Amino acid sequence: MANSRPLLGIIAALPAEARCLGVREFPAGQVVTVADKVVLIRCGIGRVRAERAARDLIGAGAQALLSWGTAAAVSRDLGHGDLVLPLDVLSRHGHRFSVDHSWHDRLAEVLASQGGYCSGTVAEVDSVLSDADDKLRLRNLTGALIADMESAAIAEVCHGSGIPMLVLRAVSDKATMRIPDCALAAVDENGDVSVARCLGKLAFAPGDLLALLRLARGFRGACTALTGLARRAGPEFRLPASGAPQDAPDNPHA
Repeated sequence: MANSRPLLGIIAALPAEARCLGVREFPAGQVVTVADKVVLIRCGIGRVRAERAARDLIGAGAQALLSWGTAAAVSRDLGHGDLVLPLDVLSRHGHRFSVDHSWHDRLAEVLASQGGYCSGTVAEVDSVLSDADDKLRLRNLTGALIADMESAAIAEVCHGSGIPMLVLRAVSDKATMRIPDCALAAVDENGDVSVARCLGKLAFAPGDLLALLRLARGFRGACTALTGLARRAGPEFRLPASGAPQDAPDNPHA
């Protein structure tokens, strides 16, 4: 069915990332409708939840997946709110997966006409990169621009299922930024935020307040960029009409 409109599945880790798509609060793991032929799941944080979400969406009929949300910059050339449209995803085991090139190029046209974007590699991490040294180390090791905890798992599922995938991320914390312990304590595995946990941790380290405010400002900038792009690109994010991958996913290699 070359002219049929495929069902697009979008995966976000955090409630704020889902809100950038105009979706109100809903539980992690629940599939919700964003628009005709577009569904969304908020998976929570990390590989296991992202993989489960990807399989759930494919089981619900999704024919393409978009990894959507914020990311840590590991390149010092990136600032808060910069949009990154990666060409490939590098897993923590050294496997590399290409995104769908046709879909990438279609969406890149939108980004190029509206302030630009960066393109390169997104590397998988298994925990938050909490200081600048961690980010620099990953940059030197992989050459990646950004890092997240979900895209590689999604890419692996798409590769195994033979369906196209794309990654779209906005930078929430720069390569030079430290993530304070109070921010880490505030977010649980489902991606839900507890102000009480944050303040409780901050009470024992009040000097982290400035770092927390900087992080909050960066996250707001990233969400503003994502919201603007969602409005410009439309709910289907320029997914080719057939939904069939224009470039076969690369075989993972070490």
